[in-house]
Amino acid sequence: MPSNNYVGKAIFLMPDVDLAVIYGTRPEAIKLSPVVRAIRHAGNLSAVTVSTHQHTSLLDDTLAASHLTTDIETTPPQHTSIQDLVATIGINLQALKLSARAVVVQGDTVTAYAGALFGFLNDMSVVHIEAGLRTSTLRNPFPEEGLRRAITQLTDLHLAPTTQARTNLEKERIDSSSIVITGNTSIDALLAQLDKTPAKSLEFSGVTPPYCVVTMHRRESWGPAIGRVAAAIGELASSHPHVTFVCPLHPNPTVRREFQNAAVLPNVLIRDPVPHDAFVQLLRSSCLIITDSGGIQEESTVLGVPTLVARDETERPEAVEAGIAHIVGTNISTIVDRGSRILTGELPLPSVESTRTTFGDGRAGERCARAIAAFLASEPLPRDMMDLGA
Repeated sequence: MPSNNYVGKAIFLMPDVDLAVIYGTRPEAIKLSPVVRAIRHAGNLSAVTVSTHQHTSLLDDTLAASHLTTDIETTPPQHTSIQDLVATIGINLQALKLSARAVVVQGDTVTAYAGALFGFLNDMSVVHIEAGLRTSTLRNPFPEEGLRRAITQLTDLHLAPTTQARTNLEKERIDSSSIVITGNTSIDALLAQLDKTPAKSLEFSGVTPPYCVVTMHRRESWGPAIGRVAAAIGELASSHPHVTFVCPLHPNPTVRREFQNAAVLPNVLIRDPVPHDAFVQLLRSSCLIITDSGGIQEESTVLGVPTLVARDETERPEAVEAGIAHIVGTNISTIVDRGSRILTGELPLPSVESTRTTFGDGRAGERCARAIAAFLASEPLPRDMMDLGA
């Protein structure tokens, strides 16, 4: 159920605003919280936050940890397919009758796509945060790659996290004057969480270092691919009995089912999803991460934790170029070989000093807020706020 009491009320309190910031998933809430804080701190734009409750079960704890207050909540969608979800979120947003100069969306979720389409169809400007991430294949990751490419075509202001993201947009003939490099707001959120809790040896349900964190959730990994990763975890756990493999897995039974065979080992622990603040601490003290998550690839550059990316391609090549992330796909022997070399110290790893600013310096939220304000004021946008030291 919605956590606030603003449903159907806030639209009468704030019918005309500068910005409607729309989110519905845990990653969106994490990455938009620095932007919302910066907008509200600057005080030069009025903004309303809107939750679609795409991931109700995972979102509320994240909102609390991020100190992000939702002004308007739509009815949680009861969906059976991606198409149902797109339609329902769009209908729910339209029912708000919200009037804003621009909508702000983040990333590549169904909520981001439905929010961008809602803004476009209602003649509002669309601002896309984390714009320009790309793989070479439209359906990998699915449906995220297709959704973010579609969002680009509806967007008026593209806030790209890195130079590579900007280049991707320019290759697609996006007007360069509408693109600003800001850094990734995930780094802002991560640094904020790290500042709240001093470094310490984490005891997470009895888990102490050394341990490896494993997360798998992407739709294209469901089935045999996750099964192969689980088999690789089983082999690593058998050959490295002193290392605990902590697996906070998505509640989807399709995901969990594949890990049951590996879970019979005493050093493989299947856990429910962890709130973001606790999850940051879990990652912080780990010796290895195995994941298909995009956001964790970003966070690993700040934490300095070697990461095996269980995908064939990544839209975040910067982490691979920095040497902290390694593309291993879902091949059992590749995961086991690379994981063992990291756990035994055979594979040289980059220093945290050389990787920590790969995706930003913790000021992306401020840059996004300033770029949005300049855009709405019809002022020239800087080409690259990162290079200007702004």
